Amino acid sequence: MQSNDTAAYGQLLNDFCEHGAFYHRDGAHRAAGLLRIFGGQQIIHGHTPICYMVDQPPATVTHPLYYNKNVCVNMDGGIGLNAPGFISCLPAIRARPESLVLAR
Repeated sequence: MQSNDTAAYGQLLNDFCEHGAFYHRDGAHRAAGLLRIFGGQQIIHGHTPICYMVDQPPATVTHPLYYNKNVCVNMDGGIGLNAPGFISCLPAIRARPESLVLAR
């Protein structure tokens, strides 16, 4: 964040804007890396409607989607898709970022 490297900023923006960035393939590694770099213990996000991540109709989404050992929480109920939406309290964090690193 303290660099003048425009390519690095471009990569950062791409990583933050990608749908399903923490859900697919190397998502756990990406989440752990983001938390290591910027700090924190959990990523709360929207931008990708839960119904797309779980392949369900928007009207069936009534609560957040917790994944990657509860380190990632998708709060996008799909209001723009005419879904009912939800309000939710977030539970205590039970996983630490280093626990997300998968053995190769």
